[in-house]
Amino acid sequence: MKTQKIKIVRKSKLYVVTLLITLGMFTACSDSDDASGSINQEEAAAETIINAMSPETGGAITQTDEAVVKASTIEDAAKQTDEPTISCGVAYANEVTLAGTQGGVTYYVGADWNWMLSCTVFGVPETFTMSFSSSRQYTSNRMTSDDDSVGEIAVSGLELLSNVFVVNSEVINSGNQISTLGNGYDLNSTINITISNLTYDKATLEILSGSANVSFSGTFNGTSSEIYGGTVEFLGSKNAVLNMNNGNSYPFSW
Repeated sequence: MKTQKIKIVRKSKLYVVTLLITLGMFTACSDSDDASGSINQEEAAAETIINAMSPETGGAITQTDEAVVKASTIEDAAKQTDEPTISCGVAYANEVTLAGTQGGVTYYVGADWNWMLSCTVFGVPETFTMSFSSSRQYTSNRMTSDDDSVGEIAVSGLELLSNVFVVNSEVINSGNQISTLGNGYDLNSTINITISNLTYDKATLEILSGSANVSFSGTFNGTSSEIYGGTVEFLGSKNAVLNMNNGNSYPFSW
């Protein structure tokens, strides 16, 4: 196994998506907030889910972004040399640091990547797969978190005739969050994320479409135990919406 160490620190970077979760933007399609600004448990869970995915906080999309960048680099090299610059079917490993700060949000992720390039019988790059385990801390004006994630990412579409990369991924995120709004919540959560057909434009490496099934299970202030579920739809143009199973929606953008 080949091992490398990479440190990636990006402030106001392309791949750190600005998720502005203000009181006006992060509001369910209901009137559950009271005048003091306190938020109910579902809203806290929804915010935790969004933060588990958001590149602004080093969430799951940060990892898929990085996987797509690596796949794009491999594909670009193959265009120049007619063969990939890394060996097909060989396991590689990276220790990676991802960090960013923008719009009052700061995150740090330490991750171990294990990845492999799969090629056709003719040696043409076809699929890039990556597994990872990571520890993350983030701080925003609404929430802080100390959590861990494990996941699998598969990037297809490395064929030169394709105009898009397509990502499928499974991620489990678990840890402790502190909500700083209203009466506040001390959460211990586990979030399961299944990302399906997340499509990236090869020219811009921006998300065009895709979806994710998400589930949240956790405790609030050490007493109340709750389970929530929903889907995230990626709408393109840096817009998405979290639709909870009960019908409440939480749009977000970057």
